[in-house]
Amino acid sequence: MFLTKEKINPHFVKILNVTPIFCESNLIFWREENAGYYTVIPKNFPFINYLIINPTGKKILDLCNGENTLQKICNELINLYPEVPKEEITKDIAEILFDFSRCNLIQWKGGNNPFMYINEKKLDNGDIISTALENELKEICQYFESILANYKQQKGRLTYINPIIQPNDYLSELILRQKLFNYSEEFFLLKENNKINGIITLLIPVEKYSTVATIGVMDVNREYLTSMIDYIVEVIPHIAVKEITKIELQLLKDANITQLIENLIKNTGFINEGTLKHELGEKDLCIYSYFLV
Repeated sequence: MFLTKEKINPHFVKILNVTPIFCESNLIFWREENAGYYTVIPKNFPFINYLIINPTGKKILDLCNGENTLQKICNELINLYPEVPKEEITKDIAEILFDFSRCNLIQWKGGNNPFMYINEKKLDNGDIISTALENELKEICQYFESILANYKQQKGRLTYINPIIQPNDYLSELILRQKLFNYSEEFFLLKENNKINGIITLLIPVEKYSTVATIGVMDVNREYLTSMIDYIVEVIPHIAVKEITKIELQLLKDANITQLIENLIKNTGFINEGTLKHELGEKDLCIYSYFLV
């Protein structure tokens, strides 16, 4: 996931050796306005229809030529504006590049986006559990396509789709990008030989006072379920944009997979918190919860 803006500036000073690259091919439209301003329309930008770049932003974008490190860009702007405190310039550069990175105007030499929270855990057999990165969105989308195209329980695996979500949202890379960049859903991956072999998503509450996250999609080899839940419980307090006190799993009562999932999650820390009668039409919704506090 992307770092929040509150965490950018302390993090920025640690990544000054990385090199940004302006991706003009990711623009649909580019027009110069008055006083050095530019209007641009990026591809795959799910937040607004266009972006206004001020003269300083344009200067920074010009310096993202694949040769200048962040340190060189900072030095260039510090020399250009000697009357402005260095700390203020560095802060502005960090926030501008963060916004450019979120809307895919710049990429990074080496591939990894330095503004993304990178965390992974290596299992004893060499498989890796990690948070999703920006450059994995296409593979994640393809993985969801395979799940939804053949939605049934396979031997040795657990596949679950929350009954209240819109499954088609997971078939659009644009919508997945929006979920990731809006901090509205976290994606946790299980990788075998650097290829996705399992996924659990966590919907972050948008309501102001809610602190309950909800599992959206889950597809994982059953023997790794506990390891993935343990990983999520460990890292979600550090990466969620708001406090999370509880993780919910919602199941339709009497659905074919309900008993199977109940049997699998009872040893992972989830407890049966209750049943909501007629929550989805005439269907009852069973709530299983993992309490973080």
